[in-house]
Amino acid sequence: MNILIAGGSGFIGNKIIEHFKDYNFINISKTKKATNVSNNIIMDLSSEGSSLDLNFDKPIDMIINCIDTKEAKEKGIRNDIVETTRTLIQIAKKNRIEKLIHLSITNPEDIKDDYQKSKFLAEKAVENSNLKFMIFRLSLLFGEGSQLDRLVDRIKEKKRIVQIGDPRDKISPVHINDVIKNVKEAIKGDSTSWYETYTICGPEYMSFKEFLERRAEKELKIYNVPKLIEKMFVRSIADDKTKRIAVALESSYFHNNNFVNHPLVRPTTFY
Repeated sequence: MNILIAGGSGFIGNKIIEHFKDYNFINISKTKKATNVSNNIIMDLSSEGSSLDLNFDKPIDMIINCIDTKEAKEKGIRNDIVETTRTLIQIAKKNRIEKLIHLSITNPEDIKDDYQKSKFLAEKAVENSNLKFMIFRLSLLFGEGSQLDRLVDRIKEKKRIVQIGDPRDKISPVHINDVIKNVKEAIKGDSTSWYETYTICGPEYMSFKEFLERRAEKELKIYNVPKLIEKMFVRSIADDKTKRIAVALESSYFHNNNFVNHPLVRPTTFY
């Protein structure tokens, strides 16, 4: 099977490639090559006309979109997220690629910031593409190499921990291996699995503090900063050359048991 993966050099894309060694992957990334594939295309998918000259030697069976960037902004929208998705759809149609697996975040329609709005618009582009699609809305990811596990490593180095927002908020973190299992099922997917959005979360709800303590295997002291002074606080830590502070989460990951009405995929054990 030949799979075009967008963002194969990132955390999720790299893990997908690692787990499916029997498949032929072609990676598209903006600046960074995926070290575990032989065929890399360096291309800014968010730029106009970027897909026009893109052709492949072999037929592509499927696209997996793992790109998740938070760089560019335009009129309150992270344009790179939306335009990258639209470009992948154009590539699919031009090269007669029928299937698209699109990775997103939990509850993007509960729009609290431009990141969620962009994720929501990207999903809508996929839904209206006339392609065979599956959308996986991923809860907070952890596992070796993840941002959260790097945060745990900093905690073990005795860094101070600060959470922005209400400490009573809950998360449902999911291990990368559980995401991989669902991607595997999607690649094999039967006809009834397509044209659907799935929310993939962990087996339990817990506070951010509880999660970090379980991963670090120690009790922690976490300081809380009200959401109202988040910008001031973020500026202050940007100026902290000692890097003694480990910080918070995107607001979209705090859902307090409130998932929007999509099929919920929940593993049975917490790693």
